[in-house]
Amino acid sequence: MNSKNLKPNRLLLLLLIGIGFVYAGLVSFRNFTGDLCPAIGPIPICYMVFVAYGLMLLSLVIKHSGCKHYFFTAGWGMAFVFAFVGSLAEFFVPGGGVCPTSGGGSIRGSDGTGIPMCYISLALVMIILILFLRGPYRDACEIHNSKAAG
Repeated sequence: MNSKNLKPNRLLLLLLIGIGFVYAGLVSFRNFTGDLCPAIGPIPICYMVFVAYGLMLLSLVIKHSGCKHYFFTAGWGMAFVFAFVGSLAEFFVPGGGVCPTSGGGSIRGSDGTGIPMCYISLALVMIILILFLRGPYRDACEIHNSKAAG
């Protein structure tokens, strides 16, 4: 596999994870200054999503190859579960109002503008998974297979 073909995928993957990390951080900051995110116990979900994107970002920048996939898998799994469950709740709970919106408002129950962020996050994590499987994961498999064959 030519590494030049994978480089744009890696850059796009880094960009998308970076966007998720920045926006999860912004939502977390807005939550810190007001009541924006639903919580699991005392911890707002947006903080956990921020950590999830941070783990995915860390998996791309650390050099230790043994930890990369663990960090990515833990981060992606957390982000996916929160986005998926939030999207289901947003869709099936009468009146929605579960997720913060892209319109900058609080949950939709009080601000009907914008797209629920859980929908955006769900789309983002699905694209990130595809790019990860086509880039870093494929590279790791090729390295492993070449060591096993040689």
